[in-house]
Amino acid sequence: MAKADNFDHAFRLVIGEEGAYSNDARDPGGETKYGIAKRYHPDVDIPSLTIAGAKAIYRRDYWDAAGCGLLGWPVAYVFFDAVVNMGLKTAVKLMQEALGEVADGVIGPRTRRAMQRQGDDPELVVRFQAERALYYASRAHFDTYGRGWLRRVIRGAMAAINPEVAS
Repeated sequence: MAKADNFDHAFRLVIGEEGAYSNDARDPGGETKYGIAKRYHPDVDIPSLTIAGAKAIYRRDYWDAAGCGLLGWPVAYVFFDAVVNMGLKTAVKLMQEALGEVADGVIGPRTRRAMQRQGDDPELVVRFQAERALYYASRAHFDTYGRGWLRRVIRGAMAAINPEVAS
């Protein structure tokens, strides 16, 4: 049975974590708007990016590319948020760790089956968010961005497991 398409709801929550235009010299992504970074989207005119343009990029490059549609709400949301915040390959590796699969960063048949099998489980949210927190703590920019990253992990778990919190 196909999972409900939770993209619109997930997008509203993720865009709330992302800011308006920024060009922070400490940010490795460089110029950024709505979470779309110039470094990863060099062909996008970042200052002129609209929310509709950002939404189309999020759908194509993050939600669909990560297979978030294979997952039920609680897991789809936190996984999507991680893909946006840390990149597809890293988020996939962390999801594979949380699923107990080989962490190669590729969504192959085994990962897809594991995602479909466990993709509604709130406990997977807890395991995945723990993997995210450990990853963030290992990053060179943790001193600068760590508190924000960890708040995002905690808010994400709360919103995924109890959607009324994020309404």
